[in-house]
Amino acid sequence: MKNVTLSLSLAIVCLSCSSTKSTSKDNTSQSTTVAIDTSSEKVASPEPEKKIMRTMLVGKEDRKALEEAPFNTWYTTNYSNYSVNKTLIPDITNGLNGVTVTTFMGTWCGDSKRETPRMFKILDVANFDNSDLELITVDRTKQNPTEFTSGQNIKRVPTFIFKRDGKEIGRIVERPIESLEKDMIKILNGETYKHAYEK
Repeated sequence: MKNVTLSLSLAIVCLSCSSTKSTSKDNTSQSTTVAIDTSSEKVASPEPEKKIMRTMLVGKEDRKALEEAPFNTWYTTNYSNYSVNKTLIPDITNGLNGVTVTTFMGTWCGDSKRETPRMFKILDVANFDNSDLELITVDRTKQNPTEFTSGQNIKRVPTFIFKRDGKEIGRIVERPIESLEKDMIKILNGETYKHAYEK
């Protein structure tokens, strides 16, 4: 009886290993086929790249960044809806000769969203050279990026700084006193002008 049990056990083990080897070969073959199919599918139909949308701009920017989503929702509307006082444009155009304008603004700030598109529209109507316009976007502390804000005394945004020969001749802070056009003319003509927070 022991011999029969031993022989039967040995036969099962032999058949088992043989079955395993055969299964193993089949699995390897199937696995290779699956791997080849998978790689060819990836080559044939690559995944589209996902575009990361910025929700806040911080740094030196080209003004075209404001024309892209999500900023274009407020920039384009406020730019289009602003009616420039065209009777004042000749004075502004003459006054802007040799002047640079630096804009400090926050894409998170309601005043910046309102006044920056308006200022840029005035500059466009006055044919201001965009190479003389610098746009710096700041975070909520109004101190970052420090390489641009350091020494500029930025406490509120937007702040539009007008310089002639590298020297500041005036600034409009947060909102104009009369209108952007009238405030600009006073600054550009060297008239007495105090911004909204100047004593």
